[in-house]
Amino acid sequence: MASRKGMMRCAVRMLDMNGRVMNHELSVKAVGQALLDSIVNDLQLKEPEYFGLQFIEDQTLKWLDGDKGIKKQMKDGSRLWFEFRVRFYPVDPTMMFEELSRYQLMLQIRHDLLQSRSVECALNSTCFTLWD
Repeated sequence: MASRKGMMRCAVRMLDMNGRVMNHELSVKAVGQALLDSIVNDLQLKEPEYFGLQFIEDQTLKWLDGDKGIKKQMKDGSRLWFEFRVRFYPVDPTMMFEELSRYQLMLQIRHDLLQSRSVECALNSTCFTLWD
């Protein structure tokens, strides 16, 4: 499906079990924060500060900068594919007041463990507190 003139379509893979993809249409001049805000609004997350969007460039995962234009951050601007991920792990997830945020955190940890990725929070109590 083609985007309207002056617009771009961004695909974002979510953390849920089935890897759902959300498509968002934004202005070609949109900054990274506009896309993240759009996702956060759709999910109705009240603690967006823990989350971010990643993309792959030169076989490396990079974080989308919220203050810079989306297209300017990507060498191949035609492939607007992102992953919604936990960017900052809380030291104590019980301090997260929203259950949905804690659920997204748990999905991220589960995803990383299933993919045999190192879990960034392994050295603190986050991983253990979630399953207490």
